[in-house]
Amino acid sequence: ELKARCAGDPGVRLAEEPPQHRPAQEDIGKPVAKGSLPRVCGYDVAVGRLAPLLWGFVQSHLANSLLALNLGFLGLAASGRCWWAAIPGLDQVATTTTSAWLTSLLSLALLVAVFTGYVPKLLPFGSVRTPAGVICNEAGKSSARNRRLRDALLAWQSSYFPSPLCRSADTCTALPFLMNPKSGKHLTYERVWLKSSDGEHFALDWVFPRDGFNPSHPVVLLLPGLAPTIHWSKMGGFISDAAVHLLAQGMTVAVHVARGTQDTPVKQHGFHGARTSDLRDAVCLTRGVLDAIGKKMGTPTSTPLFAAGFSMGGIILANYCGQYKDDTLLRGAIALSAAYDCVFNMQFKYSLNVWQPYLIHPLKNMFLRGPMAEEARRRGVNVEKALNSSNLTEFDSVVASVFNGYSGVEDYYGDMSLATGEKWQQVKIPLLAVHARDDPIIHCDALRAEEFAAGNSNLLFLITDRGGHCGWPWGWRFPMRRWQFMSGAITVFIEALLSADEAM
Repeated sequence: ELKARCAGDPGVRLAEEPPQHRPAQEDIGKPVAKGSLPRVCGYDVAVGRLAPLLWGFVQSHLANSLLALNLGFLGLAASGRCWWAAIPGLDQVATTTTSAWLTSLLSLALLVAVFTGYVPKLLPFGSVRTPAGVICNEAGKSSARNRRLRDALLAWQSSYFPSPLCRSADTCTALPFLMNPKSGKHLTYERVWLKSSDGEHFALDWVFPRDGFNPSHPVVLLLPGLAPTIHWSKMGGFISDAAVHLLAQGMTVAVHVARGTQDTPVKQHGFHGARTSDLRDAVCLTRGVLDAIGKKMGTPTSTPLFAAGFSMGGIILANYCGQYKDDTLLRGAIALSAAYDCVFNMQFKYSLNVWQPYLIHPLKNMFLRGPMAEEARRRGVNVEKALNSSNLTEFDSVVASVFNGYSGVEDYYGDMSLATGEKWQQVKIPLLAVHARDDPIIHCDALRAEEFAAGNSNLLFLITDRGGHCGWPWGWRFPMRRWQFMSGAITVFIEALLSADEAM
């Protein structure tokens, strides 16, 4: 049905399944055959990459908290043993009282520090200037709309109860994934392949509500994070959770499967964080489908189209909104745990040292295995140096910027950022950024929220004190709520914006 409605549309390039890979519903997520990692300096690079991962964990607040927690319980056990040993001989009580009391007090202090989030840090997180709350411009022509959005978002934020079990940014980020209930396993989807102008393939996975497509309800494009290797329906996570949540509201979902990710094949041109042309083709396809359906059904208004991007997906979406100005073909957009100024985020040492060593693994697998490794060498990439890179910024300086013809990593990050030049001033649709002040991967100040909101009434920001990166664990039983804060924020924004349109 989708292919039939889009046939002949010059704005998009539909394609059959890419060669050497014809995915069926049951084989999505099975890895495409890859070459083995090369050996450098006489040892397997996969083992050599272990050091930055271990050192990153040692420096993390999570490791500091676990150490303090264990020391606290061991101290209590030791002091309890001293008290117990002193009971038979009352003459020994005086000699053990002082040491037992000191050990008990120190152990209790460590445990209190763990459960209140005040454990001394090996690597400081740094200060955050962006305040919590809703930041938007309430003056000018958009004042009524922005006030309505502000009230709806503040009400949603006030309902959020940060989990007492996740006191640090690391636990807020990691635990929701480690305790992932995989809510999207039951979803069925229809895949539509698109062919890019450079000959690569990417896809849209369409998921429809139980009662079928309803043209009066919005369609939402979902953009995943950095280079996922497992299909979103198999992995679970926030994409599946958002899909389940939006479907329950009667909305239709289309998940953007970027080239080279989720085991889609790629020949020469891999994933590129500053590329917005693939998203443009996906939006044109979706908008064309919705307009054709509306024309056929004779509806007075076409189905509204929104987009929501997570982490890297949010960076690409925000950049898209700045590049295409008033021609985004979207009614609104939401960027969750994204950066508007990627060059600024290069200074975030906690992210560089603790989290980025883990984030570069899928990128290394994408660029430095099999045919892509040979293409990288041909374009001047030092593959051996890339394999030994210890963080994302270092990897991008060696691989992504060279592979894609940039003068350096700052040039690449600048092209990727909404903050570069006048792009942020050119956003013509409501763009909401949802971020936590304790995000350990993308610094909250990389949004430049107060500056941008004052200069563009279409840029709105929902900032929370806690939540980590794409985490926001909710309540004591946060695994049951999954990623409800992000999924709910998308719905609240969409409904409030459509309500504001009706009121105007």
